[in-house]
Amino acid sequence: LLDLLKEGGLFVRRLPDKAPTPVWLQLTLENDETSAKIEWRSPQLVLNRAVNKDGLALDACRLVRASNASDAQCFSGSAPAGKDADLCFTFVSDTARAVFEA
Repeated sequence: LLDLLKEGGLFVRRLPDKAPTPVWLQLTLENDETSAKIEWRSPQLVLNRAVNKDGLALDACRLVRASNASDAQCFSGSAPAGKDADLCFTFVSDTARAVFEA
């Protein structure tokens, strides 16, 4: 997953009680490699610039885990199961939770 995120890829962002949204998800490192951030944005560029960009500093993350029952609200009320569960992961910080599906 780490190598994939460094290159960036198309994933689905899951939000509670909202339709799934395709996003470009990528791990970015500062030039001096002292900090990293997981960023997501609209998969389309406008005038060669990213739009709807958001992210989470990795040093603020308490946990990166497989999505589970506590994320059910992001999956229309039922947690992912079986093979679907293998494709879903969640970044958790003290102030935010970001759920994605490959």
